[in-house]
Amino acid sequence: MDVALDVERYGEFVPYCESCSIRENSVRKGKQVMLAAMSVGVSIFNETFVSRVIADRENGTIKVTGLDGPLNALVNTWHITPTVEGSLVDFEVSFEFKSRILATLASSRVEGVCEKILNAFIARAHSLYCDDQETA
Repeated sequence: MDVALDVERYGEFVPYCESCSIRENSVRKGKQVMLAAMSVGVSIFNETFVSRVIADRENGTIKVTGLDGPLNALVNTWHITPTVEGSLVDFEVSFEFKSRILATLASSRVEGVCEKILNAFIARAHSLYCDDQETA
């Protein structure tokens, strides 16, 4: 869960993320609530997304809801379940572009981009939490 919540470091490992910052960070009803801004660049597309991030560590969930940016709607949810080997992560995302032109241009690439981003989170977790001796 810590890798997904390390928003300010996304620029270091998340593909297409140029920068990311936390505008607000608080705890409400036992849940961490952040307002985050992420600037992304893909080809000629360069936009900033503002999202509300709600992390519920007790239940192993993170819900991200888009508030501003090039999308009419954005919701992604992380479900993280601890296992003996580490964690089982279920990631769901749904979104809708404001622009039909952008939606058309992106439609053939969206699945590959999402896979590339998810793989970056997996690689980051491995680099931070896997025993160095296992890779030696």
